[in-house]
Amino acid sequence: MRTMVGLASRMQLLNEGNMGEIMRSNYILDEFDKGALESTISDICNPAKVNVVLRSKSFESATTQVEQWYQTKYHVEPIPNSLQNKMMSPSVRGNLSHPPSNDLVPTDFSVLPKKESLSGSPSLIKQWPNTELWYLKDDQFLRPKCRVSMKIYTNDNNLGSSPHAAVFGSVWSRVVGEVLREYNYMASCANLSMQVQCLHDNLHLEWNGFNHTIPTYISSTLNQITNLDQNELEAIFNEVKDKLLVDLANTAFDQSYQQAFTVFDNAAVNASLPPSQLKDVLERYSFDQFREHSDKWLTKGRQTWFVSGNFDDQKAVELVEEASQTLKLRDIMPEELA
Repeated sequence: MRTMVGLASRMQLLNEGNMGEIMRSNYILDEFDKGALESTISDICNPAKVNVVLRSKSFESATTQVEQWYQTKYHVEPIPNSLQNKMMSPSVRGNLSHPPSNDLVPTDFSVLPKKESLSGSPSLIKQWPNTELWYLKDDQFLRPKCRVSMKIYTNDNNLGSSPHAAVFGSVWSRVVGEVLREYNYMASCANLSMQVQCLHDNLHLEWNGFNHTIPTYISSTLNQITNLDQNELEAIFNEVKDKLLVDLANTAFDQSYQQAFTVFDNAAVNASLPPSQLKDVLERYSFDQFREHSDKWLTKGRQTWFVSGNFDDQKAVELVEEASQTLKLRDIMPEELA
């Protein structure tokens, strides 16, 4: 539905002669128009043409107009000249500088030749003592992109059998997200993305993006994750804890069907606690405990990797081997896991 609404909004920009190009019209410019680009950039960078939108219930008494369709109250006023002058001639702080070079921007968009033996269904292409690699080559869409996912099954901090492990996992994954925020912004500029989730019995990481630079992206994020400086995380921990407490409290206001899923999870998964009990544990959870758990985290485990897309199978093997060298996980027997 969202795709159809987006395409419908673009129909006004095309005519009967080029309507067939609507699917690609939002992504590709067939003709380079220097003048149009310069004009657009000039408008975007002109403070005199900026709109500032402030939204708050506290402004309700100051509104002077009502929107026609949704009856939303609002007020419009020009930006004061004093503020416009500051915007036109901003004072620059001494430590302001250009961002670092983005080495995640791809330059090689080549597509691999088809390989039917590896494109039919996922196959186990390599095994190590505590790691296995599954692979599925894309020979249908032929885009120079891939998805790489990794699961680490571990009993570090009693993951899968302890409420404190569940709390630690929720906090740790969010702390990692904050630590990687700026780097992930650079990645998003290169159309790369990742997610980190600590699930009931495993740590799940997933990367998506272009083949050319995704190995660099994976290597760098894993290096940052395995070298977190605990002495610099207390402020991030406190911020994450406060937000997570609010999120857990708000689950009481979820729709009944959403709460039913939580009840099912509590019944089906061993050592799973409802949000109210997790909130009680989290309220007493300190940064010292977090640091202690972090020191015992990612010390041993079994890895399962899955690489899918138009990505070379041998490079997938090399990628996993390099990641394993970074993680340095000790082996663990399957029967030791929760």
